[in-house]
Amino acid sequence: MIVILFSLVLFQIGLAQWPNCPPPPGSSMLCQDASCNMAVEVTSSTQSSFSDWDIALSSVILGPASISIDSSITIPNSWTLMPQDFCFGFETYAGAINTKLGITMDTPWDVFNNGSTYSVPYDQYGILVINPWTATVSGTAENKVVSGCGCTSLFWRPPLILNNWQANIRQPDPSQGPGGPFVGGTISLLLSPTTPIPCRIGSCSHS
Repeated sequence: MIVILFSLVLFQIGLAQWPNCPPPPGSSMLCQDASCNMAVEVTSSTQSSFSDWDIALSSVILGPASISIDSSITIPNSWTLMPQDFCFGFETYAGAINTKLGITMDTPWDVFNNGSTYSVPYDQYGILVINPWTATVSGTAENKVVSGCGCTSLFWRPPLILNNWQANIRQPDPSQGPGGPFVGGTISLLLSPTTPIPCRIGSCSHS
């Protein structure tokens, strides 16, 4: 798989050999014969919403017992980049994608804890989970040399590396105020006579 992705990147750049990786975007020494800067051009699609796989809000407990939300648990956003950029690195695109989406992807969400407790019956295993309301959005991110750079190396001639990305953005709980820090979603008490406990949504389990 690594060989296939590596060949794909070379094909996109149109090079016979993979060059030495350049300095980070914004460096003034991207070329020997000019002062150049990199720009990341980002496109995005419209959002579509879904309920994501289970995220545990407690540990698995054997009843009889009471169970409640662990207030220290946070719910992250997530995003992927394909093909993985061997040269510039994942973080090169983070700022541009955050700007395009109008959010900071690496800021986690809190879960609102209303203080409720749930009963796990005798001889049953129980766990609290949330299926976060999530919006998925995808697009492209392309490294480009700022026009007028004057670089003569083949490496700096467009098109440079073009990546596809997808972001899963958690949605707020409107009952806690518009745009609040609390994640929305369906909170469920899952019960099972054995462990691991199958997930409510997703090909996973809790143990």
